[in-house]
Formats: sequence, structure tokens, C-alpha cells
Amino acid sequence: MNPRERLDLADLSDDLAAHQQPMVDNPHRLRRARTQLLLSARGRTLGQKPRRRSLAGLLWAPVALATAAALVFILLRPSATALTFQIASGTPGRAGENLQAPARAPMTVQFSDGTALSLSVYSCASMRCSASRR
Repeated sequence: MNPRERLDLADLSDDLAAHQQPMVDNPHRLRRARTQLLLSARGRTLGQKPRRRSLAGLLWAPVALATAAALVFILLRPSATALTFQIASGTPGRAGENLQAPARAPMTVQFSDGTALSLSVYSCASMRCSASRR
């Protein structure tokens, strides 16, 4: 091309369209060209396979889940309270009090943790300490 000749943009676009027409007519080549364009935008080529994630990268999720479960368990567990009890008649008991079952029937003692103690006829018991043990 002579440097003095003028560049005709209409001819250039026609030449470019004629060169690209076979690619448009073949859908497989068009799909491949689109894929190459999209992959090049991501910095990869068509021949490269996506990187596999390492095993160490996948292990953090179960560890994080176990840590979160442990924290929830520790933070939401009930706080230790003093153990209280009441006699079957409904009267609350006091620490250091001597309990004696009547002669006519056994006596039941209900504790705040849900346990129960049955004192047989003529038996006695003493509650010494109601503090929680850990």
C-alpha cells in the first residue's frame, strides 16, 4: 500500500466482514471463539483446565463448623445454680436440716435437678451442702 493512498474505511470493514464470515457460518467455531474471548478475560486460555482446590483449602470448613458448635455449646449451657429441694408436702427444705420420714408412710424429697429421694418409714437424712459441684 502506498503511503500516499487514502485508507478507505468502508473497504476495510468489508474486508474484515468477509474474513469473519466463515467463522459466523460455522456455529462451532463461533462458540469456540466466544469461549476463548471469555476465558482470556479471566486470564486463562482454552487449553488450561480450571485449578483444583487443594485439600487443605477444603478442610477449614469442617474445622470452622466444629469450632462454632463448641462455642455455642459453651456459651449457651445453663449456669450452675445451687441445688434446692422440697419435701413431698411442698415445703422447701433448708441445708443442714434433718429430715425424718413419718411412721405411717415413706417421705419423698424432690430436688431442683429433677431427681427424687424416697425415705422409707422411720428413716432419716440430712442435707449438708447445696452448692453445685463441677
